[in-house]
Amino acid sequence: MSRGALGAAALAMAAVLLRGPRGTVGVNLVLLVVAFAALAVIVVAERRHRRLSRGLVLGVSGVLLVGAVAVPPTQSADVWSYAMYGRMISEYRDSPYRHTPGQYRADPIGQRVPRFWLESRSVYGPLFTGLSAVGMAMAGSSSTLARLFFQGLAALAVALALLLVDRRTHDPVALALLGVNPLTVLSVVNGAHNDALVGLAVLAGAILVVARRPAWAGAALAAGALVKATALFPLAAVAGWLWFRDSRRSAVVLVGVAAAIGTVVVALSGGADVVAALGEAQGRVNGGSVWAWVHRRVSDAGSGFGVADGTGRALSWVAAAAAAGFAVLLTVRRPHGEGPYLAAAAAVVTYLLVGTYVLPWYLAWALPVLAVAWHWRVAWLAVAHAALLQLATARPPVQGSDGRTRFVVRLQSDLYEVVAPLFAAVVTVVLVVAMVRRLAWREVSPGGARPRRRPGRAPGRRSAGGRTS
Repeated sequence: MSRGALGAAALAMAAVLLRGPRGTVGVNLVLLVVAFAALAVIVVAERRHRRLSRGLVLGVSGVLLVGAVAVPPTQSADVWSYAMYGRMISEYRDSPYRHTPGQYRADPIGQRVPRFWLESRSVYGPLFTGLSAVGMAMAGSSSTLARLFFQGLAALAVALALLLVDRRTHDPVALALLGVNPLTVLSVVNGAHNDALVGLAVLAGAILVVARRPAWAGAALAAGALVKATALFPLAAVAGWLWFRDSRRSAVVLVGVAAAIGTVVVALSGGADVVAALGEAQGRVNGGSVWAWVHRRVSDAGSGFGVADGTGRALSWVAAAAAAGFAVLLTVRRPHGEGPYLAAAAAVVTYLLVGTYVLPWYLAWALPVLAVAWHWRVAWLAVAHAALLQLATARPPVQGSDGRTRFVVRLQSDLYEVVAPLFAAVVTVVLVVAMVRRLAWREVSPGGARPRRRPGRAPGRRSAGGRTS
Protein backbone atom coordinates (compact mmCIF):
# COMPACT_ATOMS: atom_id res chain seq x y z
CA MET A 1 0.00 0.00 0.00
CA SER A 2 2.76 2.45 0.89
CA ARG A 3 4.47 1.95 -2.47
CA GLY A 4 1.21 2.62 -4.28
CA ALA A 5 0.67 5.74 -2.18
CA LEU A 6 4.20 6.91 -2.96
CA GLY A 7 3.49 6.51 -6.66
CA ALA A 8 0.14 8.30 -6.37
CA ALA A 9 1.69 11.26 -4.55
CA ALA A 10 4.48 11.54 -7.10
CA LEU A 11 2.13 11.29 -10.08
CA ALA A 12 -0.26 13.88 -8.65
CA MET A 13 2.55 16.40 -8.11
CA ALA A 14 4.03 15.61 -11.52
CA ALA A 15 0.65 16.30 -13.09
CA VAL A 16 0.48 19.74 -11.44
CA LEU A 17 3.96 20.52 -12.74
CA LEU A 18 3.16 19.30 -16.26
CA ARG A 19 0.03 21.45 -16.35
CA GLY A 20 2.29 24.42 -15.74
CA PRO A 21 1.46 28.02 -14.76
CA ARG A 22 -1.72 27.97 -16.84
CA GLY A 23 -3.20 24.88 -15.22
CA THR A 24 -6.77 25.44 -14.03
CA VAL A 25 -7.06 25.91 -10.30
CA GLY A 26 -9.89 23.39 -9.77
CA VAL A 27 -8.02 20.41 -11.23
CA ASN A 28 -4.83 21.43 -9.43
CA LEU A 29 -6.67 21.44 -6.10
CA VAL A 30 -7.94 17.91 -6.70
CA LEU A 31 -4.40 16.78 -7.50
CA LEU A 32 -3.11 18.47 -4.34
CA VAL A 33 -5.71 16.68 -2.22
CA VAL A 34 -4.66 13.37 -3.78
CA ALA A 35 -0.99 14.09 -3.06
CA PHE A 36 -1.60 15.04 0.58
CA ALA A 37 -3.90 12.03 1.10
CA ALA A 38 -1.27 9.72 -0.39
CA LEU A 39 1.37 11.15 1.96
CA ALA A 40 -0.92 10.42 4.91
CA VAL A 41 -1.40 6.85 3.67
CA ILE A 42 2.39 6.41 3.48
CA VAL A 43 2.76 7.40 7.12
CA VAL A 44 -0.08 5.18 8.38
CA ALA A 45 1.00 2.16 6.32
CA GLU A 46 4.68 2.47 7.23
CA ARG A 47 3.94 2.73 10.93
CA ARG A 48 2.39 -0.76 10.74
CA HIS A 49 4.60 -2.53 8.22
CA ARG A 50 7.78 -1.16 6.68
CA ARG A 51 7.74 -1.59 2.91
CA LEU A 52 9.53 1.45 1.54
CA SER A 53 13.29 1.65 1.12
CA ARG A 54 15.29 4.79 1.72
CA GLY A 55 16.77 4.57 -1.78
CA LEU A 56 13.32 4.47 -3.39
CA VAL A 57 12.08 7.52 -1.46
CA LEU A 58 15.29 9.45 -2.15
CA GLY A 59 15.03 8.59 -5.85
CA VAL A 60 11.41 9.74 -6.12
CA SER A 61 12.25 12.89 -4.18
CA GLY A 62 15.14 13.63 -6.52
CA VAL A 63 12.99 13.27 -9.62
CA LEU A 64 10.34 15.54 -8.14
CA LEU A 65 12.92 18.17 -7.23
CA VAL A 66 14.30 18.16 -10.78
CA GLY A 67 10.79 18.50 -12.18
CA ALA A 68 10.01 21.34 -9.80
CA VAL A 69 13.04 23.27 -11.07
CA ALA A 70 12.38 22.53 -14.74
CA VAL A 71 8.87 24.03 -14.70
CA PRO A 72 8.12 27.77 -14.19
CA PRO A 73 6.38 28.53 -10.87
CA THR A 74 2.82 27.23 -10.85
CA GLN A 75 1.55 28.88 -7.66
CA SER A 76 3.61 31.97 -6.79
CA ALA A 77 5.37 34.90 -8.44
CA ASP A 78 7.53 35.87 -5.44
CA VAL A 79 10.65 34.79 -7.32
CA TRP A 80 10.56 38.01 -9.35
CA SER A 81 10.85 40.16 -6.25
CA TYR A 82 13.89 38.08 -5.21
CA ALA A 83 15.36 38.59 -8.67
CA MET A 84 14.72 42.33 -8.74
CA TYR A 85 16.27 42.88 -5.31
CA GLY A 86 19.37 41.08 -6.53
CA ARG A 87 19.38 42.98 -9.80
CA MET A 88 19.27 46.31 -7.96
CA ILE A 89 22.76 45.46 -6.69
CA SER A 90 24.24 43.63 -9.67
CA GLU A 91 22.95 45.97 -12.39
CA TYR A 92 22.18 49.33 -10.77
CA ARG A 93 24.52 49.32 -7.73
CA ASP A 94 21.58 50.32 -5.53
CA SER A 95 20.56 48.95 -2.15
CA PRO A 96 17.28 46.99 -1.99
CA TYR A 97 17.03 48.24 1.59
CA ARG A 98 16.71 51.82 0.28
CA HIS A 99 14.92 51.35 -3.04
CA THR A 100 11.80 49.50 -4.17
CA PRO A 101 11.09 47.44 -7.32
CA GLY A 102 8.56 50.06 -8.42
CA GLN A 103 11.45 52.39 -9.21
CA TYR A 104 12.68 49.98 -11.92
CA ARG A 105 9.51 49.29 -13.90
CA ALA A 106 11.39 49.63 -17.19
CA ASP A 107 13.66 46.74 -16.21
CA PRO A 108 12.70 43.38 -17.81
CA ILE A 109 12.69 41.72 -14.39
CA GLY A 110 11.04 44.71 -12.69
CA GLN A 111 8.06 44.33 -15.02
CA ARG A 112 7.38 40.87 -13.58
CA VAL A 113 7.36 41.84 -9.88
CA PRO A 114 3.91 41.27 -8.29
CA ARG A 115 1.99 44.42 -7.42
CA PHE A 116 2.16 43.67 -3.71
CA TRP A 117 5.98 43.99 -3.70
CA LEU A 118 6.36 47.00 -5.99
CA GLU A 119 6.58 49.56 -3.19
CA SER A 120 8.25 47.31 -0.62
CA ARG A 121 11.91 47.44 0.25
CA SER A 122 13.55 44.05 0.75
CA VAL A 123 12.26 42.15 3.78
CA TYR A 124 14.97 39.49 3.41
CA GLY A 125 18.26 39.22 5.25
CA PRO A 126 21.64 40.35 3.90
CA LEU A 127 22.86 36.80 3.29
CA PHE A 128 20.01 36.05 0.91
CA THR A 129 20.32 39.49 -0.68
CA GLY A 130 23.98 38.75 -1.39
CA LEU A 131 23.10 35.38 -2.93
CA SER A 132 20.43 37.10 -5.02
CA ALA A 133 22.97 39.62 -6.31
CA VAL A 134 25.39 36.84 -7.29
CA GLY A 135 22.64 34.93 -9.06
CA MET A 136 21.39 37.96 -10.97
CA ALA A 137 24.93 38.92 -11.96
CA MET A 138 25.02 35.58 -13.78
CA ALA A 139 21.41 35.66 -15.05
CA GLY A 140 21.43 39.26 -16.28
CA SER A 141 18.01 40.23 -17.62
CA SER A 142 17.03 36.64 -18.50
CA SER A 143 13.85 35.66 -16.66
CA THR A 144 14.49 31.98 -17.39
CA LEU A 145 17.97 32.00 -15.87
CA ALA A 146 16.70 34.06 -12.94
CA ARG A 147 13.95 31.66 -11.93
CA LEU A 148 16.22 28.64 -12.54
CA PHE A 149 18.79 30.11 -10.15
CA PHE A 150 16.32 30.62 -7.31
CA GLN A 151 14.48 27.36 -7.92
CA GLY A 152 17.80 25.52 -8.09
CA LEU A 153 18.91 27.16 -4.84
CA ALA A 154 15.73 25.96 -3.10
CA ALA A 155 16.13 22.46 -4.57
CA LEU A 156 19.76 22.28 -3.43
CA ALA A 157 18.76 23.28 0.11
CA VAL A 158 16.06 20.59 0.20
CA ALA A 159 18.45 17.97 -1.22
CA LEU A 160 21.05 18.75 1.46
CA ALA A 161 18.36 18.63 4.14
CA LEU A 162 17.25 15.23 2.84
CA LEU A 163 20.79 13.91 3.16
CA LEU A 164 21.06 15.23 6.72
CA VAL A 165 17.68 13.75 7.67
CA ASP A 166 18.67 10.40 6.16
CA ARG A 167 21.96 10.41 8.06
CA ARG A 168 20.15 11.23 11.30
CA THR A 169 17.17 8.87 11.03
CA HIS A 170 17.74 6.21 8.31
CA ASP A 171 13.95 6.35 8.05
CA PRO A 172 12.04 6.39 4.72
CA VAL A 173 8.99 8.01 6.34
CA ALA A 174 11.10 10.97 7.49
CA LEU A 175 12.43 11.31 3.95
CA ALA A 176 8.92 11.13 2.47
CA LEU A 177 7.62 13.82 4.82
CA LEU A 178 10.26 16.18 3.45
CA GLY A 179 10.83 15.06 -0.13
CA VAL A 180 7.44 13.69 -1.24
CA ASN A 181 5.40 16.51 0.20
CA PRO A 182 3.45 18.98 -1.98
CA LEU A 183 4.53 21.75 0.37
CA THR A 184 8.17 21.06 -0.48
CA VAL A 185 7.88 20.22 -4.16
CA LEU A 186 5.22 22.65 -5.37
CA SER A 187 5.14 25.45 -2.84
CA VAL A 188 8.82 25.76 -1.84
CA VAL A 189 11.00 24.46 -4.69
CA ASN A 190 8.80 25.15 -7.70
CA GLY A 191 7.83 28.46 -6.08
CA ALA A 192 11.57 29.20 -5.57
CA HIS A 193 10.99 30.28 -1.97
CA ASN A 194 14.03 31.02 0.15
CA ASP A 195 12.33 29.33 3.13
CA ALA A 196 14.15 26.14 2.09
CA LEU A 197 17.42 27.81 3.06
CA VAL A 198 16.01 28.68 6.48
CA GLY A 199 14.88 25.08 6.99
CA LEU A 200 18.35 23.77 6.13
CA ALA A 201 19.99 26.21 8.55
CA VAL A 202 17.60 25.33 11.38
CA LEU A 203 18.16 21.59 10.84
CA ALA A 204 21.94 22.06 10.81
CA GLY A 205 21.73 24.12 13.99
CA ALA A 206 19.70 21.48 15.80
CA ILE A 207 22.06 18.69 14.70
CA LEU A 208 25.07 20.69 15.92
CA VAL A 209 23.41 21.31 19.29
CA VAL A 210 22.85 17.58 19.73
CA ALA A 211 26.51 17.07 18.76
CA ARG A 212 27.41 19.60 21.50
CA ARG A 213 28.93 22.16 19.17
CA PRO A 214 27.10 25.32 20.26
CA ALA A 215 29.41 27.76 18.46
CA TRP A 216 28.84 26.09 15.09
CA ALA A 217 25.14 25.79 15.90
CA GLY A 218 25.02 29.53 16.53
CA ALA A 219 26.68 30.16 13.16
CA ALA A 220 24.18 27.91 11.35
CA LEU A 221 21.16 29.47 13.02
CA ALA A 222 22.55 32.97 12.38
CA ALA A 223 22.77 32.06 8.68
CA GLY A 224 19.07 31.19 8.74
CA ALA A 225 18.22 34.51 10.40
CA LEU A 226 20.30 36.33 7.76
CA VAL A 227 18.04 34.82 5.12
CA LYS A 228 14.80 35.60 6.97
CA ALA A 229 14.67 37.36 10.31
CA THR A 230 11.87 35.03 11.45
CA ALA A 231 14.55 32.35 11.92
CA LEU A 232 15.22 34.18 15.18
CA PHE A 233 12.22 32.27 16.57
CA PRO A 234 13.83 28.80 16.31
CA LEU A 235 17.21 30.29 17.31
CA ALA A 236 15.71 31.67 20.51
CA ALA A 237 13.82 28.43 21.18
CA VAL A 238 16.94 26.28 20.83
CA ALA A 239 18.94 28.67 23.03
CA GLY A 240 16.16 28.64 25.62
CA TRP A 241 16.04 24.86 25.63
CA LEU A 242 19.82 24.75 26.13
CA TRP A 243 19.60 27.23 29.01
CA PHE A 244 16.90 25.36 30.93
CA ARG A 245 17.59 21.73 30.02
CA ASP A 246 21.26 21.26 29.17
CA SER A 247 24.01 23.84 29.58
CA ARG A 248 23.77 27.55 30.28
CA ARG A 249 27.30 28.02 29.03
CA SER A 250 26.38 26.40 25.71
CA ALA A 251 23.33 28.65 25.44
CA VAL A 252 25.48 31.74 25.98
CA VAL A 253 28.03 30.56 23.39
CA LEU A 254 25.30 29.84 20.82
CA VAL A 255 23.62 33.23 21.28
CA GLY A 256 26.93 35.07 21.42
CA VAL A 257 28.23 33.61 18.16
CA ALA A 258 24.90 34.17 16.40
CA ALA A 259 24.69 37.75 17.64
CA ALA A 260 28.26 38.52 16.62
CA ILE A 261 27.82 37.14 13.11
CA GLY A 262 24.49 38.84 12.65
CA THR A 263 25.74 42.20 13.89
CA VAL A 264 28.80 42.21 11.63
CA VAL A 265 26.89 41.13 8.51
CA VAL A 266 24.06 43.62 9.04
CA ALA A 267 26.53 46.45 9.72
CA LEU A 268 28.46 45.68 6.53
CA SER A 269 25.23 45.48 4.52
CA GLY A 270 23.84 48.87 5.43
CA GLY A 271 23.19 48.83 9.15
CA ALA A 272 20.28 51.16 9.89
CA ASP A 273 18.86 50.78 6.37
CA VAL A 274 18.69 47.01 6.78
CA VAL A 275 17.05 47.23 10.20
CA ALA A 276 14.51 49.80 8.99
CA ALA A 277 13.58 47.79 5.90
CA LEU A 278 13.19 44.55 7.84
CA GLY A 279 11.11 46.39 10.43
CA GLU A 280 8.58 47.33 7.75
CA ALA A 281 7.40 43.72 7.65
CA GLN A 282 6.28 43.88 11.29
CA GLY A 283 2.61 44.63 11.64
CA ARG A 284 1.38 42.92 8.49
CA VAL A 285 -1.73 40.80 9.01
CA ASN A 286 -3.18 38.49 6.37
CA GLY A 287 -6.43 36.59 6.07
CA GLY A 288 -5.02 33.20 7.06
CA SER A 289 -4.07 34.42 10.54
CA VAL A 290 -6.11 33.79 13.67
CA TRP A 291 -5.80 37.56 14.29
CA ALA A 292 -7.43 38.55 11.00
CA TRP A 293 -10.90 38.95 12.53
CA VAL A 294 -9.53 41.20 15.28
CA HIS A 295 -7.60 43.25 12.74
CA ARG A 296 -10.69 43.78 10.61
CA ARG A 297 -12.58 45.18 13.58
CA VAL A 298 -10.03 47.55 15.05
CA SER A 299 -7.51 48.37 12.30
CA ASP A 300 -6.87 51.91 11.10
CA ALA A 301 -9.24 53.14 8.43
CA GLY A 302 -8.07 52.31 4.95
CA SER A 303 -5.53 49.68 5.93
CA GLY A 304 -5.85 46.20 4.48
CA PHE A 305 -4.36 42.77 4.74
CA GLY A 306 -0.62 42.71 4.16
CA VAL A 307 -0.30 46.43 4.99
CA ALA A 308 1.53 47.20 8.21
CA ASP A 309 -0.33 49.52 10.58
CA GLY A 310 -0.42 50.35 14.29
CA THR A 311 -2.98 47.67 15.08
CA GLY A 312 -1.01 45.06 13.19
CA ARG A 313 2.19 45.96 15.03
CA ALA A 314 0.46 45.65 18.39
CA LEU A 315 -1.02 42.30 17.38
CA SER A 316 2.37 41.08 16.15
CA TRP A 317 3.90 41.67 19.61
CA VAL A 318 1.01 39.83 21.25
CA ALA A 319 1.37 36.98 18.75
CA ALA A 320 5.13 36.76 19.32
CA ALA A 321 4.64 36.52 23.10
CA ALA A 322 1.92 33.89 22.65
CA ALA A 323 4.11 31.85 20.29
CA ALA A 324 7.04 32.00 22.72
CA GLY A 325 4.96 30.82 25.67
CA PHE A 326 3.33 28.12 23.58
CA ALA A 327 6.71 26.82 22.37
CA VAL A 328 8.00 26.64 25.95
CA LEU A 329 4.98 24.59 27.00
CA LEU A 330 5.55 22.15 24.14
CA THR A 331 9.25 21.49 24.70
CA VAL A 332 10.33 22.41 28.23
CA ARG A 333 10.55 18.77 29.37
CA ARG A 334 12.17 17.23 26.29
CA PRO A 335 15.43 15.27 26.72
CA HIS A 336 18.68 16.08 24.94
CA GLY A 337 18.34 13.64 22.05
CA GLU A 338 15.13 15.14 20.74
CA GLY A 339 14.88 18.46 22.59
CA PRO A 340 16.73 20.74 20.11
CA TYR A 341 14.71 19.39 17.17
CA LEU A 342 11.39 19.80 18.92
CA ALA A 343 12.31 23.21 20.35
CA ALA A 344 13.14 24.55 16.88
CA ALA A 345 10.06 22.94 15.37
CA ALA A 346 7.77 24.16 18.15
CA ALA A 347 8.90 27.76 17.62
CA VAL A 348 7.91 27.60 13.96
CA VAL A 349 4.70 25.62 14.51
CA THR A 350 3.49 28.04 17.17
CA TYR A 351 4.33 30.98 14.91
CA LEU A 352 2.19 29.48 12.14
CA LEU A 353 -0.67 28.80 14.55
CA VAL A 354 -0.78 32.19 16.29
CA GLY A 355 1.25 34.49 14.00
CA THR A 356 -0.20 37.56 12.32
CA TYR A 357 1.14 36.82 8.81
CA VAL A 358 1.24 33.17 7.76
CA LEU A 359 1.70 31.40 4.43
CA PRO A 360 1.97 27.65 3.69
CA TRP A 361 5.62 27.64 2.66
CA TYR A 362 6.60 29.05 6.04
CA LEU A 363 6.42 25.50 7.39
CA ALA A 364 9.60 24.87 5.39
CA TRP A 365 11.48 26.61 8.22
CA ALA A 366 10.71 23.58 10.39
CA LEU A 367 9.86 20.79 7.95
CA PRO A 368 13.37 19.22 8.03
CA VAL A 369 13.43 19.08 11.85
CA LEU A 370 9.83 17.86 11.87
CA ALA A 371 10.93 15.07 9.52
CA VAL A 372 13.52 13.99 12.08
CA ALA A 373 10.79 13.98 14.75
CA TRP A 374 7.93 12.77 12.56
CA HIS A 375 6.50 10.56 15.33
CA TRP A 376 5.63 13.73 17.25
CA ARG A 377 1.89 14.19 16.82
CA VAL A 378 2.24 17.97 16.68
CA ALA A 379 4.24 17.54 13.46
CA TRP A 380 1.21 16.19 11.67
CA LEU A 381 -1.09 18.88 13.01
CA ALA A 382 1.38 21.42 11.63
CA VAL A 383 1.46 19.69 8.23
CA ALA A 384 -2.35 19.55 8.16
CA HIS A 385 -2.57 23.27 8.91
CA ALA A 386 -0.01 24.13 6.21
CA ALA A 387 -1.86 21.86 3.77
CA LEU A 388 -5.06 23.83 4.36
CA LEU A 389 -3.16 27.05 3.70
CA GLN A 390 -1.66 25.63 0.52
CA LEU A 391 -5.04 24.48 -0.79
CA ALA A 392 -6.39 27.94 -0.04
CA THR A 393 -3.59 29.86 -1.79
CA ALA A 394 -2.67 27.53 -4.69
CA ARG A 395 -3.63 29.72 -7.62
CA PRO A 396 -1.72 29.73 -10.91
CA PRO A 397 -0.02 33.02 -11.83
CA VAL A 398 -2.01 32.88 -15.08
CA GLN A 399 -5.67 31.88 -14.86
CA GLY A 400 -8.95 32.45 -16.63
CA SER A 401 -12.09 34.11 -15.28
CA ASP A 402 -14.89 31.69 -16.17
CA GLY A 403 -17.67 30.81 -13.73
CA ARG A 404 -16.05 27.63 -12.48
CA THR A 405 -12.78 29.41 -11.72
CA ARG A 406 -14.61 32.15 -9.82
CA PHE A 407 -16.45 29.52 -7.77
CA VAL A 408 -13.22 27.75 -6.84
CA VAL A 409 -11.56 31.05 -5.93
CA ARG A 410 -14.48 31.89 -3.62
CA LEU A 411 -14.15 28.44 -2.09
CA GLN A 412 -10.44 29.04 -1.54
CA SER A 413 -11.19 32.40 0.06
CA ASP A 414 -13.49 30.73 2.61
CA LEU A 415 -10.89 28.05 3.25
CA TYR A 416 -8.22 30.70 3.81
CA GLU A 417 -10.14 33.23 5.87
CA VAL A 418 -12.45 30.91 7.84
CA VAL A 419 -11.41 27.25 7.90
CA ALA A 420 -7.63 27.64 8.28
CA PRO A 421 -7.79 30.23 11.11
CA LEU A 422 -10.48 28.20 12.89
CA PHE A 423 -8.35 25.06 12.60
CA ALA A 424 -5.34 26.94 13.99
CA ALA A 425 -7.38 28.30 16.90
CA VAL A 426 -8.80 24.88 17.82
CA VAL A 427 -5.39 23.21 17.61
CA THR A 428 -3.86 25.95 19.76
CA VAL A 429 -6.49 25.59 22.48
CA VAL A 430 -6.27 21.78 22.50
CA LEU A 431 -2.46 21.77 22.69
CA VAL A 432 -2.30 24.42 25.41
CA VAL A 433 -4.85 22.56 27.55
CA ALA A 434 -3.00 19.26 27.03
CA MET A 435 0.38 20.77 27.92
CA VAL A 436 -0.90 22.60 30.99
CA ARG A 437 -2.56 19.42 32.26
CA ARG A 438 0.65 17.47 31.71
CA LEU A 439 2.71 20.02 33.62
CA ALA A 440 0.13 20.17 36.41
CA TRP A 441 0.20 16.39 36.76
CA ARG A 442 3.98 16.43 37.09
CA GLU A 443 3.71 19.03 39.82
CA VAL A 444 1.32 16.95 41.93
CA SER A 445 2.78 13.51 41.19
CA PRO A 446 5.38 12.15 43.66
CA GLY A 447 8.81 12.78 42.16
CA GLY A 448 7.21 14.15 39.01
CA ALA A 449 6.43 10.61 37.84
CA ARG A 450 4.40 10.16 34.70
CA PRO A 451 0.87 8.81 35.15
CA ARG A 452 0.23 5.14 34.56
CA ARG A 453 -1.22 4.28 31.22
CA ARG A 454 -4.81 3.24 31.11
CA PRO A 455 -5.50 -0.47 30.64
CA GLY A 456 -5.56 -1.40 27.00
CA ARG A 457 -3.71 1.70 25.84
CA ALA A 458 -0.67 0.80 23.78
CA PRO A 459 2.61 2.57 24.52
CA GLY A 460 3.95 5.03 21.99
CA ARG A 461 5.86 3.42 19.15
CA ARG A 462 9.54 4.10 18.93
CA SER A 463 11.25 5.59 15.94
CA ALA A 464 14.63 4.57 14.60
CA GLY A 465 16.24 7.10 16.91
CA GLY A 466 14.56 5.65 19.98
CA ARG A 467 11.98 8.44 20.42
CA THR A 468 8.41 7.69 21.35
CA SER A 469 5.43 9.09 19.57
